[in-house]
Amino acid sequence: MKKILSLVTTFALLCQVILVPASARTAESETIKNVEAYSIETLSDEPNDDGLFEVTGYKQVNAITEITADANQIKTKMFKVEDYYDRNSNYINTVVTSEEFENDYNTGEAKAKKQTKQYDKAMTISVNKSEKNTLSSTDLTNTKRISVQKNVELAISALDEAEFKPVPGIKKADLEKVKKIAAKIKESDAVKFNTETKHIEIDEKKLASLASTEAAGAFDNFYNHNLSTGAFTAQALGVAGHKYIRVTGSTVGSSKNASSMVAFKKSINEYEYYIITKMKYNLYSETFDWFLILMGLGAIVAGFGTGPAGWVAIVTSYAGALGTFTALTSKAYATAERLDLSRNAAKFCQSAREIILNYPKNFENYNVTVVSGY
Repeated sequence: MKKILSLVTTFALLCQVILVPASARTAESETIKNVEAYSIETLSDEPNDDGLFEVTGYKQVNAITEITADANQIKTKMFKVEDYYDRNSNYINTVVTSEEFENDYNTGEAKAKKQTKQYDKAMTISVNKSEKNTLSSTDLTNTKRISVQKNVELAISALDEAEFKPVPGIKKADLEKVKKIAAKIKESDAVKFNTETKHIEIDEKKLASLASTEAAGAFDNFYNHNLSTGAFTAQALGVAGHKYIRVTGSTVGSSKNASSMVAFKKSINEYEYYIITKMKYNLYSETFDWFLILMGLGAIVAGFGTGPAGWVAIVTSYAGALGTFTALTSKAYATAERLDLSRNAAKFCQSAREIILNYPKNFENYNVTVVSGY
């Protein structure tokens, strides 16, 4: 049975710091700076009538991120130049963005400022035209890195000045609480990466033993489809923590079931692709910890919803998205590229969830059960 972790939301502050090549760290201020140039596929801002996010094309990105953080506060800056293309590689437009965020972990008070400007000419220094085969700052030569940095700085200098405004923040107490939850999950060895199959696997018995842990949430978004008999099981997080909707049936003689399973499997497969391959699940402990911690149905930032859809809203609309992502991972791991990857992963996860939540519409001759999970 193929099992995939559900991307849902809460907080964590991870202890391990892995220095990324092409990151500049200033000892005095504990600042990590990344210069990136990458391409990534783009998905629709809103789901379609079936609740699914659709691939719209790709974007070329030049970005600079600066993160300064300690136990009491975090300050982030993210400057981006993004050239957007449709699915046929036709140029659409360019968006230049500047975001700055400051958060006091002790009080939870935060402030941010954001400026954007749109252009009708491509402005990035391109490194790759493929929407999935990204080339990030770790692959840039020093000469290319300097060129990308100057390109972003020039674009940002043309933006109007903005003032800081109060925004929802993050408290240290919330971070510490989830650190304890993450530690329990890791110690149980209930979730692990199989290096041979390249899939994430779950030990249900070990998982069940964690039921008393104070965390709403769900690991089990998965499917099992026997292509010989047509029998299938599709399961996704329901509308409450610890509860999943499991649909069983057959695709034999049912075009509706067959079509729905194609869509569900595609969303799960793409979600897994982003988490394992692009975010390098088996290479960085931060990705693994991010998996374990983003499993509650509580809101990460007040006003931005819950679950995968809530994370999409944060990355899309919240000027403190990079700061939040840093709190979930580490200063070295949190980059513009990985923040973009996390948004796409969340969109595919939410698409899979929508198919199951709307099972009366999407399936026929089925059995439905509500099962308890972590």
